[in-house]
Amino acid sequence: MDQQRSLSQYGSDHFTRMSKHFVDMWSKPLHSVSHAEFNKMFSEHANWFDHAFLIHRKGHAGVEMLRERWLTTNQPFSVAITDIQPNANGTFVQAVAEGVFAEDLYTIKATKKPFTYQLCI
Repeated sequence: MDQQRSLSQYGSDHFTRMSKHFVDMWSKPLHSVSHAEFNKMFSEHANWFDHAFLIHRKGHAGVEMLRERWLTTNQPFSVAITDIQPNANGTFVQAVAEGVFAEDLYTIKATKKPFTYQLCI
């Protein structure tokens, strides 16, 4: 209950700005954002689950490693937000991502083909 109140104190405008910032930081070219700047968005205890590729990473180092690999694998890569639905505790973000699966992603072999997918976070 107390955590719900503390989250709600920020309001929907805060969560909308943070969601836009997250998508922007995740999809910027790899070397245009420092590790420190990128990691400001995550707790040091972050757990990242990518259900599509069955990837799980923990902490700043794990999430940054995944971002580096993702942006190296998929070039070019971009994300365009199509809708943000704020609520008292966060947002639902819908977006379209586009890129080329140019390099292997861990054990997943690159197709060298362009891709487009919709995401919801």
